[in-house]
Amino acid sequence: MRLSLYPLLLLILFSACNTNHESTCSPVGLCEEFKNTVRRSAEDWDITAQIRNEILNNDLLSESAPNIEVNTDRRIVTLSGSVSSPKIARALVKVAKSIPEVKRVKNRLQIVP
Repeated sequence: MRLSLYPLLLLILFSACNTNHESTCSPVGLCEEFKNTVRRSAEDWDITAQIRNEILNNDLLSESAPNIEVNTDRRIVTLSGSVSSPKIARALVKVAKSIPEVKRVKNRLQIVP
């Protein structure tokens, strides 16, 4: 079971921008922009966490995990770091693409035998 604190975090952050337009955000549109930014960041963090979890639970990939960096920005995942074979690089890309929320995967992995 995976526990996510993001719903609580979003609730706390969204409470800063109340909906009766008496918000400290001025103009009101900034609150919507803030909410969207927080929501997007939470979604990106969740995608990254899902990919890291899949890598760590995969026998072929778990040894490479410390050398792999996973970054997500606006649902675009960038994989970077060094791996020992093209097979591992392909498997990492496949794992990232398997997450439904991912729009695209950028492969910046280097093969270092």
